[in-house]
Amino acid sequence: WLTGLLGASDASSAAAAHGSGGWAPPTFGQTPLGNFAVGEIIEYHSVSQNAWIPAKVLAIRGDGTYDLDCKAAVPADKIRKAQQSLGTAGSLPQGIPGAKQEYEVGALVEYFSESQGNWIPARVLSYNAHTGTYTLDCKPDVPPARIRLASTGAPPGGQEQATPATQSHLGAGAAGAALVATQDRAALATQTYLGTGGGAVAATIAAPAALAPPATSAQVRTPAISSGALPRPSPSQDAPLQLVRVSRVGDKWHFEVCEEAAKVLESYGQRRVTVCTVCGPYRTGKSYLLNLLLGRIQGGTSQFRVGSTTKACTEGLWMWGASPAEQTRDAGEALIFMDCEGFGSTDSDKTRDAKLMSLCLLISSVFLLNTKGVLNEGLFNALSLVCNMAEHIEERGNETSKPALLWLLRDFVLELRDESGTELTPDQYLEHALLAKPLVSGDAERARASREVRESLVRFFPQRHCCTLVQPLIDEEKLRQLAEVPFAELRPDFRTSFEAMQRQLLGMAHAQPKVVAGQFVGGAGLTAMLRRLVEALNQNKVLNVASAWENVQHSACEALREELQEVAALELRKVTQGGNLPGPDGQALPVRDDVLAKALEASRKSLREEWMSRAMGDGAIREDYWKELLYRLEPAERAVEQRNIALAEEQLNQAVADWKAWISDEGQVDSADPRAEALTNLLDRGLPALPAAKSAREALTASRLARIRQDGNISALKAELRMLTSESESRAKYTEVAGKLDDAALEQAREIWRLQ
Repeated sequence: WLTGLLGASDASSAAAAHGSGGWAPPTFGQTPLGNFAVGEIIEYHSVSQNAWIPAKVLAIRGDGTYDLDCKAAVPADKIRKAQQSLGTAGSLPQGIPGAKQEYEVGALVEYFSESQGNWIPARVLSYNAHTGTYTLDCKPDVPPARIRLASTGAPPGGQEQATPATQSHLGAGAAGAALVATQDRAALATQTYLGTGGGAVAATIAAPAALAPPATSAQVRTPAISSGALPRPSPSQDAPLQLVRVSRVGDKWHFEVCEEAAKVLESYGQRRVTVCTVCGPYRTGKSYLLNLLLGRIQGGTSQFRVGSTTKACTEGLWMWGASPAEQTRDAGEALIFMDCEGFGSTDSDKTRDAKLMSLCLLISSVFLLNTKGVLNEGLFNALSLVCNMAEHIEERGNETSKPALLWLLRDFVLELRDESGTELTPDQYLEHALLAKPLVSGDAERARASREVRESLVRFFPQRHCCTLVQPLIDEEKLRQLAEVPFAELRPDFRTSFEAMQRQLLGMAHAQPKVVAGQFVGGAGLTAMLRRLVEALNQNKVLNVASAWENVQHSACEALREELQEVAALELRKVTQGGNLPGPDGQALPVRDDVLAKALEASRKSLREEWMSRAMGDGAIREDYWKELLYRLEPAERAVEQRNIALAEEQLNQAVADWKAWISDEGQVDSADPRAEALTNLLDRGLPALPAAKSAREALTASRLARIRQDGNISALKAELRMLTSESESRAKYTEVAGKLDDAALEQAREIWRLQ
């Protein structure tokens, strides 16, 4: 039912509307606007790096924005044609087809990660000559400007390493000063991917430094063992935070999301949110009412700014969470109160008021309209200036839940009766006033405006309720200092009616969390939607909620996929470089195949829990990006498996060599020789099946050959023994014959002597 805001304004005016504190992209002598084709290498102005960085056009949206490989839905005024590097004149632009390949496949390099704001180690998997980009083990399609050779020391000169884009456009001398510090989201998610025991780790976004003391590592990340929804503590606020700032730039109003409040809202994560916005004419006590709803006045704690003058005190849109009791009512739900600037102030105009109220309608679950007095033609005519929602909101599509209307009539003193004197409930009184014909005589224009605002309220708020409150005090002097009066000193009728109204509002809020396209919206999703709506307000473009929400889903899932991919690839790389596998008993490579498979499965499970806790959108979109994340992590996982096999082969080859040397030793064999046990110990410890089987086969082959050699030696010894035995027998017979011959010769000599 929403389409957004109509009008005409060029993008350059919207960009200029940021003023001195916003984005002002340098042009470096060339107009950033232009027509760009899908697949074209261009340059995108990064706010975080404050410089032009190379990027690739992936798609062109219907609203004229571009999806780049580094960011989705980028307006044309933040893109320009690829420039030559200012540091090396005449060189090819970064990532341009035809550029010479600088890094060989398999080379160890360093890649500049935007999410970590630093250089991280990586390996070159392939080079795409058509685009001039590299595929690394942590990210595909990386231009050479974001790659450098791996180094072990600091950059030359002791300076801090600048980003690639900063080096390119500012030169080496200004690189250190141009480096912009970014939040280390990937470092936070590292523990989640390979956390202790593969368990889930709930990620929380710390509150701004102005709101809370610096968080310790234990406060930033808290392990969660359960496999269900990850619990997230409610972000605490010690003061109201401005969520949307409105300022005049030239003849236009410029809307800006305040990052401090946006971070707190994003920290609700996927926890579904209900937004209750208090809106109405200025100087009608909206901020005081909100302090009552939050229990700030009853508890004597800090309050929203209130005042006693005719100047509006709340500017833009301010945010505060629910009271502590309401925050603990449902751990999966968050009630967020918004305080909207009152319309009709002397510093505003109807265009600003209409846009701001339309923005509130788009993000609210409960719309609390705060007015004073009775429902009359004067009030309806005043509302017609800002409630002509037909100009800003369209009913077609109905892609988001419509907010419930709670109309609060302050300082109400009349009895609720119809023309016949029948007593009415506040809801009946509201319906009677909305369906009644305008009582404006002689002014057709005012009558038409009064009728149209009635029709708009009936059409846009199918759920409508009304409450009345009497004046809280009789003493006018105390009324001017109402914020300082204790709650117990207010009129009993006021306190009773307020408490009844508060119960009704909380019941409406909890029954109606924000839903877009059938999906509950969490804090992160609501923040992304708010940014889209503010962008539409500044550009005066028609916003279709269905396409906007789809864009938000795709952008958020894509950013989360990139972040977790970098983190997971980095951790897997640490394992290949000697780090332990995840888990309390994590071992260093090499390990058995089943041990590695379980470790990778535990890592994927932990990554899945992190994904489910942070990814936004419907199930189909989240599942598609999850599958793509797993697909992109496959090369890194295969690298771990290959490294596991390589290390095992290295150790087994040495053990097999020692075994062969020991078994072939012809000297005295020592049973305590460590070479005899090295292979057995490795196999007992557990190694990958393929190299273990190969080494076992080599060891058996060596043993077989040794046995053959041994059998051959034994046969030779037996033959030698037979030969020696035969020789010995021959010698014995010779000796015997010789002896007999000697005896005969002696006898013959004796006979000759006797004869002589």
